Amino acid sequence: MSRSSVTTADGTTIAYTATGSGPAIVLHPGVSMPGASFPPVLVDALTQAGHTGVAVDPRVTGDSTAYEGPAIDLGAIMGGDAAAAPYTFHDMAGDALAVLDTLGIESATWVGHSMGGSVVAAVGSIAPERVDGMVFLSSAPGFGAGPTPEFLELVLREVPTDREAAVAWRMDVSRWAMGRHWEEGPGRVRAEWFVDELGWWGIPTAHLAAFLVGLPGVASLTPDERSTMLVFGDEDDMTAGGRAMAEALPGATVIELEGYAHWFPEPGPWPEIAQAILRVTSG
Repeated sequence: MSRSSVTTADGTTIAYTATGSGPAIVLHPGVSMPGASFPPVLVDALTQAGHTGVAVDPRVTGDSTAYEGPAIDLGAIMGGDAAAAPYTFHDMAGDALAVLDTLGIESATWVGHSMGGSVVAAVGSIAPERVDGMVFLSSAPGFGAGPTPEFLELVLREVPTDREAAVAWRMDVSRWAMGRHWEEGPGRVRAEWFVDELGWWGIPTAHLAAFLVGLPGVASLTPDERSTMLVFGDEDDMTAGGRAMAEALPGATVIELEGYAHWFPEPGPWPEIAQAILRVTSG
């Protein structure tokens, strides 16, 4: 496993972890999540099958550059002032492509969870030649699958200023994301890991700004829809958007996970998700 970083043209440092060898699979996490949020059961399955797993820390998460600019006016962005956002999903797509450049990788299969799916869609729009396939986990960019009112209520809370408040907030987010699979004991351990190991004390306003600027379209994600896969739980807030996206891409493969919400327990459906990703890589 190799942990490293790349500095992009605008001076942003993007951290990443590359594991294994063989055709590349890029793993892009959701809002505020670092690449380490993808569980080992998934990464190990991909690398043991002969692939290089590349997990990216998006801007302002993990070991990537934190946002230190002026306060972001979300109201102005909602009013149509896109320039008030410090960056967009297309900028984040450029970050991920810079990681591939550093690794000398020409193309990859792209896996995006939640917000990561919007970044994957942006990659498909600006560099389709670097896309071998796309997998959208709990993500349907452009199909009414942006932040829901419940999620916005969580993420727009004041950022906690002490550890216990941060753990409690993270547990509330997990209850929303995990649905019926949320368990108090393991949930607290996981929340403490997010706060203590990953430094996740709140949702970056800059990520919300990117959502408000707009989601990339998916009308022509890949030259071959057979290399596009949609995976979502049937109890996720994104389910309706996922089904609408599936209708717009009739050649795509759709996997609907019964009884699951926005994020998944371990091992849960992760072995099935790994096998689904590997089917995309094999064409």
